[in-house]
Amino acid sequence: MVWRYIGLLGFFRAIQARNEAIQARNEAIIEQNLAHVQSQSAISKAAFLSGQGFESLLKSLQAGQQFKQLEPKLTQLERATLAKDNTKQEVIAALRQTVYGAKEYNRLTGHVNYINVVSISPDGQMIASGSNDDTIKLWSREGKLLKSIPNPQRGASSISFSRDSKTIVSGNYHGTIQLWNREGHLINEFPKKPTNPDKDRINSISLSPDGKTIASGGYDSTIKLWSLDGQLLKTLYGHHDKVRRVTFSRDGQMIASISADDIINLWSRDGKLLHTFCGLVQDKCKETGEDDVGSVSFSPDGQIIAAGGHDGRVNLWSRDGKQHQILPGGHSGVITNISFSPDGNTLASSSSDSTVILWRKGKPQTLTGHQSLVSSVSFSPDSNTLASASWDETIRLWKPDGQPLQTLSAGHQYPAPQTLTDPQCLVSVSFSRDGKTIASGSSDGTIRLWSRDGQLLKTLSDPSGHQGPVSSVSFSPDGQTLASGSYDSTIKLWSRDGQLLNTLSGPYGHQGLVSSVSFSPDGKTLASGSQDSTVKLWSLNSLNSQKPSQTLTGHGVPVTSVSFSPDGQTLVSAGQDGTIKLWSRDGQLLDTFSEVKSGLMSVSLSFSPDGKTLASTNADNADNTVTLWSFALDDLLVKGCDWLHDYLNNNSANQGLCSSSSRSNALAVQFSG
Repeated sequence: MVWRYIGLLGFFRAIQARNEAIQARNEAIIEQNLAHVQSQSAISKAAFLSGQGFESLLKSLQAGQQFKQLEPKLTQLERATLAKDNTKQEVIAALRQTVYGAKEYNRLTGHVNYINVVSISPDGQMIASGSNDDTIKLWSREGKLLKSIPNPQRGASSISFSRDSKTIVSGNYHGTIQLWNREGHLINEFPKKPTNPDKDRINSISLSPDGKTIASGGYDSTIKLWSLDGQLLKTLYGHHDKVRRVTFSRDGQMIASISADDIINLWSRDGKLLHTFCGLVQDKCKETGEDDVGSVSFSPDGQIIAAGGHDGRVNLWSRDGKQHQILPGGHSGVITNISFSPDGNTLASSSSDSTVILWRKGKPQTLTGHQSLVSSVSFSPDSNTLASASWDETIRLWKPDGQPLQTLSAGHQYPAPQTLTDPQCLVSVSFSRDGKTIASGSSDGTIRLWSRDGQLLKTLSDPSGHQGPVSSVSFSPDGQTLASGSYDSTIKLWSRDGQLLNTLSGPYGHQGLVSSVSFSPDGKTLASGSQDSTVKLWSLNSLNSQKPSQTLTGHGVPVTSVSFSPDGQTLVSAGQDGTIKLWSRDGQLLDTFSEVKSGLMSVSLSFSPDGKTLASTNADNADNTVTLWSFALDDLLVKGCDWLHDYLNNNSANQGLCSSSSRSNALAVQFSG
């Protein structure tokens, strides 16, 4: 009997040892996968900081999807380790940074040499590109390769669509102009035999809006006007160096051309020279024959001419050439192409410095991501998409405004300050947790407690009270303590009956205006933000404490708002420069991101009760909006997958990254037009 018992005991111990070994092996696999998730998130953040937003979004999506699959397998012990290491917060931070910072939403790959030109058809349904790999490629608007047209020893240096989008005109360095139908079949080619291929090289072509005339410019310093059947209508003489760009005005009545000697010529439709002015050097035309790349473009209404070139700056002229403006900032390399959006609100320039700059009301916004010279830019007809072509052999599609953040616009106005029967200016308010009491801080340095129906219950006053306006008030979770921050650089803790419990100040306190105070959900910690650029955490285990448990110094600018997440594990703070920072409970910086409009002061922050959404407002707020930031992994995965929808559907290497469950119905909105 004893031997039988010993045998059973040994058997169960063997089973236990086997199960422990399996558990240890599974935990090792999970730890390995967690390490990979952390590595992917770190790579994503590094890529984002280096300007590789597209690659960053792919990496953060991979990390997010892997973590989502891994999370249900985590044991309680592993979850505790996970919370300690902030892995999930890191994954969400990396994903949120790339989702809300994304501008490039698709990438077209297939060319194997420098891409010289990209053009979006007027109907917005097709993209054409020409490359030194001796091909012209036609793509759908979603990025699917429709046709690759072999064009030996020709390729394309310039491409233009007809207004009805049914005809594609290309010019090449071999000196010929080719007409193609939408299916990629050659319709016509002329001249049949260029007399001098080196001298006859075509740099630029433009099809007139009525589709009847082709203008070409090239190495022979002339502009030629052609009919669609190949008849040379007229040769325009006026440049003394190779013609780099030629373009028709929107009404088709004028032609603008720019040559390598920085001269811009304006011509009438019939070839009469109307005006000549210097392209890139104000009041003095260069006499040197430098090989400077230039570009010229008409605004949609034909009243403004934009030109750019070797010095990286964009120049604007009125149609008569009399008014001249140089846009501030610019590229660090030569400008290769300029294009106005069809709505006339945006000007895009591309450069040898591998960037694209968007100009709105004269202010630049730089798009980074290309790894080599950007040769061409083209807007979609609705102005919502920009295509750029580069010598890095890619075509990238951008939504210049980036991934749209959700905004709430309630038509708020700015009436004169009002209070609950309080003659002084109201600065801050806070509800008690039970919703029955309202605390208000005023410019007169007092704090008042009100009933919900507006009856004044009590005025908190003390000889040692605030000596300046009360900028922020906050009830503790149990409603028994009230914290107030003031322009006098102090924080005061009050009992509900108005007794002053403690003043947080002195050498360890804030050295500037206290802008915001917030209790943690468990009531054990008070966070404060100040114009001294710091966030301080105060332990409330002892009400007599005068020293913060931590001082967070990451902002470097005045802090305008602080708020805890509902679970108390994350603290969010906003700076005067529009940046928002996330901190762990122990003071580790988790993430930094910016308000919708960069540089605007974020003045108020608040989490939703479930902790999945953060609301922020800014000081400018002329558009009366509240910005909502997602903190939910599933929501961010949906947004990221929607943003890359076209790319993922047409790129076999990443097609499995987003399942149908990670997609939303937002595509009809985001990709309409």
